Amino acid sequence: MNTYSVSRLALALAFGVTLSACSSTPADQQPSTQTAPGTTARPILNAEEAKNFTPAAYFQSLAPNAAAWTPSAISLPAQPDFIVGPAGTQGRNPYHHSGGGGCRNCPSL
Repeated sequence: MNTYSVSRLALALAFGVTLSACSSTPADQQPSTQTAPGTTARPILNAEEAKNFTPAAYFQSLAPNAAAWTPSAISLPAQPDFIVGPAGTQGRNPYHHSGGGGCRNCPSL
């Protein structure tokens, strides 16, 4: 093998490498290397599959035409039933006098 054939082989190899580098796919057009966050046991659901996992679906009645259960509003009494204080006294509600000023229904504080 003489130098002329080696040079020609090197030139052909360099030309091939140059062409392959020029013809490679741009980075923004290459397929993504990221993997989806789901697994086979816990896949990511599409919109059709996910529609069953809403509060209304969780609290629906087993009766076919009944409405889904919804919680009622919480109502608190205006005055507490019990006020904690030392034994033998009426006790005191710290929130009752939070605005300052006395109250004619309460003993002196």
